[in-house]
Amino acid sequence: WPGILPRATTLAEVLRDRGFATGAFTNYWYFDRTRHMDQGFDVYDNENARLHQGADPAHTRGSSSRQQTDKALGFVAAHASQRFFLWVHYYDPHHEYEAHPEVPSFGDGEVDRYDQEIRYTDLHVGRLLDDLKARGLWDKTIIVVTGDHGEGFGEHGRFQHDSVVYEEGLHIPMIVAGPGVKPGTRIGGLRSIVDIAPTVLEWLGTPDEA
Repeated sequence: WPGILPRATTLAEVLRDRGFATGAFTNYWYFDRTRHMDQGFDVYDNENARLHQGADPAHTRGSSSRQQTDKALGFVAAHASQRFFLWVHYYDPHHEYEAHPEVPSFGDGEVDRYDQEIRYTDLHVGRLLDDLKARGLWDKTIIVVTGDHGEGFGEHGRFQHDSVVYEEGLHIPMIVAGPGVKPGTRIGGLRSIVDIAPTVLEWLGTPDEA
């Protein structure tokens, strides 16, 4: 896959220029620095790529949610007194779907194991959010949780994810929390990952960069 063009300006670059400590914790081989996804990050750590095996990103084995959150907790501990921008990538809700004894089983089917992988990742995302609350940072932190694709389970004769544009592949979660956001608020209309950077910058009072 192609990388980010060096002339492109990332959200991390904008925020680092404004004094934010910036960190990213990724976990697969395609996040290698040769693709320039590290642009703007003071800390860029892809060490947990070793925990996922498979040349095809659509078919891998391994787990790293616990290890990803452990690294994120270390970054927050080191920068809790500063303004910081942190990107944590979670890979576990991904084919091949694997069982995790730490959380309840939903059954033995493919969808059941997929749901369990989501539940397992939720457990470790929750550890990070609980840490922000314990440090008194929750009420002044913008949180964005999203994905890059959905999964197919035979709805159009396709499984996992590929280049087709059916809703099961395109419909992803986008959950936002932070100062001024009323819990449970839903925004209508079409939204995309491309909206995240300008939204965050406007929220921080730097809309000119959008």
